[in-house]
Amino acid sequence: MDSAASRIVKARQYAHERDRRIKVQSFQVELHGDNANHRVSYHAGEWHCDCEEFLLQGVCAHVIAMEKILGDAVEPAMMPVSTRMDAAASRLLKARQYADERDQRLKVHSFDLHLHGEHRTHRITYNHGSWSCDCEEFQLRGVCSHVMAIEEILGAAVEPALVALPMAA
Repeated sequence: MDSAASRIVKARQYAHERDRRIKVQSFQVELHGDNANHRVSYHAGEWHCDCEEFLLQGVCAHVIAMEKILGDAVEPAMMPVSTRMDAAASRLLKARQYADERDQRLKVHSFDLHLHGEHRTHRITYNHGSWSCDCEEFQLRGVCSHVMAIEEILGAAVEPALVALPMAA
């Protein structure tokens, strides 16, 4: 199998196994809600959203949508016991919609995460379209299976990594 094809296969495997392979350290995103845009952030297990519901309840559809997209790669937000069930049901429906429509609703500004590869754990960062991975392949080519896996998970919410083309002799 050639290098490009093996990268794609490995990236799909990593994306499919995100719950056991990826651990998000931090991120900042903008989520286009039904009524306004909201900034959602996460750092070391702590969530924040600038919407009123989050400020009042400590959880919101925007945060739940990110939990749905990222799975076990993030710590779940704590939902207060006082949260009413009818509000929770509508919040979950809205969160599912936001997660399913991530290509239209989500814009990732930055993140820092660890991906457990086949041989070691790699640190991947993204900052306003600029990717970085600490693996040798990324240093040589500007793309690797680790970055491609995150691109697959986040879709159009991130700018694609630029592939370094070989120079003509």
